[in-house]
Amino acid sequence: AGTVILSSATNKFTNVVPGLELEVLQGTSSPVSIQVQTSDADVVASVQTFVDNYNKFWKRYKELTNYNTETNKGEVLASDPTAIRLGSDVSYLLSSRFVGAGKIQSLAEIGISINEDGTLSFDSDVLQAKYAEDPDAVKEFFTDKTFGFATKYDKLTESLAGEDVSLLAQRLKALSQKYEDNQEKIEWWNTKLERRRQQLLLYFYRLENTIAKLKSNMDTLSAIQPISYDWLRRSD
Repeated sequence: AGTVILSSATNKFTNVVPGLELEVLQGTSSPVSIQVQTSDADVVASVQTFVDNYNKFWKRYKELTNYNTETNKGEVLASDPTAIRLGSDVSYLLSSRFVGAGKIQSLAEIGISINEDGTLSFDSDVLQAKYAEDPDAVKEFFTDKTFGFATKYDKLTESLAGEDVSLLAQRLKALSQKYEDNQEKIEWWNTKLERRRQQLLLYFYRLENTIAKLKSNMDTLSAIQPISYDWLRRSD
C-alpha cells in the first residue's frame, strides 16, 4: 500500500475516512496504529434517552387529560379536542410501519414496544443484536430523509407543536382570540354595570331624600297640639 501524507492546522482530520474524525493529541516519532470499530453505544444511549423523555411526556399528558369517572371531574385537558388529537397522532406514529426505511420497518424490531398504559419500553439487547447484524439498516431506519423514523417524528412534532401553523399554534391563536373577545365583553359589561350602579345610586339618593322629607312632615304633624276644651270654654 502507498503512503499518504496529510496535514491539518487544527490537528483534526475529517476527510480521511468517511464518517470518521481523527484528532492528533501528541506528536511521536514512532508509527501509531489506529483501529476503528463500529460501536452501538451512541445509538443505544440515544434511543434510551428518547424513550425516557417520551415516557415523561406521556405520563404528564395522561395526568392532564384524565377524567375521574367516580367524581365526574376531569383535568384541564380532559375533553380538549386538540390534546386528544395530539395523543392519538403520536401513538399512531409509534405503532405504525415505516415502509421505505430499509429492512427495518418498525420500532418493535429494534426493541421499542408500547405498553398498555401508552408508555414505551426499550430492550437494548434487541437493538444491539440488530446493530451487530446490520448497522447500516439501523442507521437507515433512523436517518432516511424521507421515510426514516427521525424524519417522520420531526414532521409530526412540527405539525403538532411548530411555531406558526401547527395544531397547538392554531389552538393557541384561537384561545388568544377567545380571551381577547371575552376581555371586550367584560369591559362592555363593566361599563354597563357601572352605568347601572350610578342609576341605582341616584335612585337610592332620591328615595332617601323622599323618606327624609316624609319623616320631616311626620315630625311636624307630631308637634301639633290638640286644642284644649277648657280654653274653648273660657273663650265663650
